[in-house]
This record gives sequence, structure tokens and C-alpha cells, in this order.
Amino acid sequence: MHWINLAKRVALSAIILSAPALTGCDNESALNASTAPPAAPPSAAPAPKPATAPVKPFKPSSVALNEQFRDDTGPANPDKVIAKVLQTVRTLNRPASCAVSLDGRHLFVTNSAATLNGMLYQQGGVSKFAINPADGRLTMVEQKFAENLQQPLGIAVLPRATQKFPAGSLFISTGTTAACDENNDRILEVTKFKPGVTVLDPQSGKQLGFIPMGPGAAVAKSIFHPVIAPAGLCFDPAGDLFVADCGNTGKGLLPDAIFGQPGLVRIAHAALDAVAEDKDAKGVTFLSIRHVPAAVYYSSLDDAIYWTTSDGTAAGGGVYRMPRKSFPEHNMAQNVVGELGPLMGLTITPNGTLIVSRLDGDLTYVNRQKYDQVLFDDNGLFSSPWDIKSLTLKNGATIIYVPEQEPNATEPWQQRLRVVLLPSAM
Repeated sequence: MHWINLAKRVALSAIILSAPALTGCDNESALNASTAPPAAPPSAAPAPKPATAPVKPFKPSSVALNEQFRDDTGPANPDKVIAKVLQTVRTLNRPASCAVSLDGRHLFVTNSAATLNGMLYQQGGVSKFAINPADGRLTMVEQKFAENLQQPLGIAVLPRATQKFPAGSLFISTGTTAACDENNDRILEVTKFKPGVTVLDPQSGKQLGFIPMGPGAAVAKSIFHPVIAPAGLCFDPAGDLFVADCGNTGKGLLPDAIFGQPGLVRIAHAALDAVAEDKDAKGVTFLSIRHVPAAVYYSSLDDAIYWTTSDGTAAGGGVYRMPRKSFPEHNMAQNVVGELGPLMGLTITPNGTLIVSRLDGDLTYVNRQKYDQVLFDDNGLFSSPWDIKSLTLKNGATIIYVPEQEPNATEPWQQRLRVVLLPSAM
């Protein structure tokens, strides 16, 4: 029986407001691993270019970057119970989240430029990779596909076009009020921050628009408070956007502190264009959350919204679920699992197994029988894994892309993303 049947048997828990805290990551979009292709392997032979819409030619620097890819060679044939790291990519700057393009041919990864004192102001960006449809391995298309973003974290792909934004546009949570300058000193001027969602063209990386969510924005007026730490985000099949707000990073700002509230914001598909022009629109709703949300995920298996919490206090590190059609009714929120420590990323496989990334450094699965760590033959420990995304290969195997913040690494642009092949039992 799918693990989701377990969720239906767990007692419903009301989600109450507040319990502010910091940090978070992004979610997964409504791309439920179908037959989308995975990443291309960097090896001695140059990786084939994917047959897709025009892709920027590999620059000499990109070829050099592909030498920093480490592969476990061979076909992506899953073991029954043991996961395997197929590839390690060490070309990123504190990656936080990733998203697979609508056609399944590319992976986009947010570089948060985080330090131990906050994210470097306007030094974030997005990297673009080509996915090998046979095995999910990656090759670099452009390391700095988009640059000078303000504290990017979550990323999701728009499944349905609006008048303003074409299908496939990249929606990225940016501007969280926890940043530092080039000297690694925290930035305190409240006017420096523009929390919201930045929209990019997946072909060129150019900005298509911005949804402001900070003080005074139309979204803030609709939910009666500003969004100050946007993290994970996802879309449902209708094209409604869900954004997780950590909600507690602005208290030290000057001249006026900003007080947010942890929770989930939903912007209806029909309202996306209006709020991108900072106009009032119907269809903006909010669910306040007792703990600090990190990732948010839509599951087509049970038509529900899931989210992780990252504060890790008592039951604070857990997974919650709400039927999509019930959002934002507090009494319909269900605690699926708790007391796992700070949880960052979340995905659900086609078999119904829920997998989370724990800030402590592992992947944990949840199904009807139990929850436990995902077992690896080697390289199964991760350094601050953040928002994870999954992809189903043509042979039915499931790939998980795991970005790692690696907070103790001294140099930027050397942090990892790992391509993990899940066991067939999951």
C-alpha cells in the first residue's frame, strides 16, 4: 500500500500560527516524474547535446567545468534496496533548490551564495544543466545562466501560461531579509530587501517579471502582513503558485523591524499577472503555520499539498499535508511525520514513497511500514542537503537531485549537487 494511505490514517492536527524562525529552502513543482529525461554524464567523451530547442553552445569555461563532474559509470539500473550516487557535480555556489524543465531536458539550480552570516547580497544566481534522458546525469550548459539575484532559494516551473508569462517560466523565491555584504557583515537597512518571486525566461535567463511580497505590496495587503523570507515554492496542475515563507528574518532591520509570519501563500493562476504588476487581485490566500516551513510540494497521487518544517524543535521538524481543495483550512492540515530534526526538501516517488532531505545530512523515506534513512552503497552522507527534486527515467527508475549547501566549505562555486538513483523498492 502506498505510504499516502498512512497519511490518511494519521489523526488530523490543526496548524496554528507563528513560532517564527529562520532558514528554509524551496519545494517541488507539479512535475510528477513521468518519462522526463535525466542528466548527461561527464566522462572522457564529450556529453551529447540534448535534442531540444536551441541551446547556448558550450563555452570553453563550461567544458572545463564539466571536468569537475564525477560519475559512477554504467547504466542506471536500480538495486532493490540500496540507493546509489550516479554523479557528483561540484560547480555550484551554495545551491539551495532545483527544478526540471517542462520538457524534462534541463535542470535549473539556484545558487544562494550563502555564508555562515547570511546570503551575499545580490550575489545569487541560477545554473543550467542538460539532462541525459537515459540515466539522469548532467552536463553543464551555463554555470552563470542568471546572475545578481537577491538571495535566491526555491525554484519551480510554471505549468500553464498566463498572458504575461509563458509555460515553462522559472519562478524563483528571492529577497529574503537575511543577507550580508562583501565583508560578511549583516545588512540592516530595511529598504535593501525586496522579498518576492523573480520570474526568468528558461531559454535566455532574462527576467520576465517580479511578484513583490514585502511591506506595502499587493500580496502583503491581501494576507495582512508582508512575506519576508520566501523559501520553497511549487505549482499545482491548475497553475496556482504556493510559496513557503519562513517568516522571521526581519526583526533586526533598521530603521524599522519587519515582522512576518511563517506560513504558505497561495496565488491563484488567474491572479499571477496582476500581482506581478503589484495590483490587488482576488485569489491570494494564506495558511499560517506553527512551525517554520521550508519546502512545499504538490502530489498528484492524492491531489494534496505537502510541506516540510525546518525548526527542528520537538515535532517542529516534520512533514504536513493538506488536500489541495481544502487550502487554507487549518483544521484540514495533517501531521504526517514529526520529530525528524530540521527537514528541508521533499518529494514523493511514483510508488508513493515520501522522501525528505534532513539538514543533519541524510535522505529519509516514509511509507506505510516505517520511516528510516535511505541506504547507500557509498557516499550516503550529505552536507546540509536542501530542496530535492525527482525525475522518472524511461526505464521506470527514479532519480533524486540533491543540492548541498556545504556550510563549512571555504570557497564558493565548489559546492555539490548529487544525482541519486533510488532503489526499485521505493
